[in-house]
Amino acid sequence: MLRSIEQVCEQDLDSRTLRSQIVRRLGRVIPHDAYCFATVDPWTLLVADDVSEGLPPDGGAVATHNEYLVADVDKFADLARSQQPVGILGLSTGGEPERSHRFRTVLPLIGAKDEMRVVFVVDRQCWGAISLFRGHDGPGFTARDAQLARAVSRTVAVALRRAAARPRPSGGPRPAGPGVMVLDGRGEMLSSNEAARRWMEQLSPQRMAVHEVAAASRAGRGSEAYLRVRSRTGQWLSLWGSVLDGGEPGRVSVVVQPAPTSEIARLLTLAYALSPREQQVLQSVIAGTSAPLIATELQVSVHTVQSHLKSLFAKVGVSGRGQLVAQVVGEIYGG
Repeated sequence: MLRSIEQVCEQDLDSRTLRSQIVRRLGRVIPHDAYCFATVDPWTLLVADDVSEGLPPDGGAVATHNEYLVADVDKFADLARSQQPVGILGLSTGGEPERSHRFRTVLPLIGAKDEMRVVFVVDRQCWGAISLFRGHDGPGFTARDAQLARAVSRTVAVALRRAAARPRPSGGPRPAGPGVMVLDGRGEMLSSNEAARRWMEQLSPQRMAVHEVAAASRAGRGSEAYLRVRSRTGQWLSLWGSVLDGGEPGRVSVVVQPAPTSEIARLLTLAYALSPREQQVLQSVIAGTSAPLIATELQVSVHTVQSHLKSLFAKVGVSGRGQLVAQVVGEIYGG
């Protein structure tokens, strides 16, 4: 199983295909009846996009309410910040799963009796998370299941990080201006403008990102009720949630629009795992600076600059300066 997942992670796959292939292979050794495999914004730890099976289409609001507004075991953010990337609901509750709010409210929507969560962290940055569910007809997850998942967690994290920066072809017209929508306390859409409706078509079918920022804003997370997500046409979008004053409690506005270029650049440096020096060299290359001038600016030898360039080419997956600039600048400005 480990080698099978490693082989998939070595392929140049887009994120959704990668996740589908990983969970298929994971299911051969850790059987499950339903799953949700999400990418995660590495800064705010909100779910950006999900690939799922066996989940109800209207379960997103219930799940995010539990994640941000109710005390419970094995929250994704808690797992991501800990040294333990795996949590099993039955074990984390000491064999008394009914103590968990998620067990009482979320799992019944799926007909499940147990859940195993795995976060995928590399270099202290979380790039994804998966929930696996088992129904009432089978046994709960075990410590052995957790051990198997833990063994591949870093490998999967590296692959998800690489996939986050994978170039995508642009597709179709894009809405003009920011999209604005208003959700009630249950996560139901009350109103939206035309741009919001068109942006929503480019998000995952579950609209999990919208529920995430809405719930995070209700939880008072302020500037962290925010995430960056890749649209189906390849453009980086930002979503921002904020609680509305007056009217029905829990009403939230969500604004969706193209992500600022500075944030895309920051995200790409994380996704490509660039060192601080490699980031400096990349900025100089984009500015058109020659290797000798870069060496002078950084007070290093030309040989050192060439070594940094070679490392940059390998990490970005290109063979020369022209391709490097085209790919990175295209990701930042072209989407």
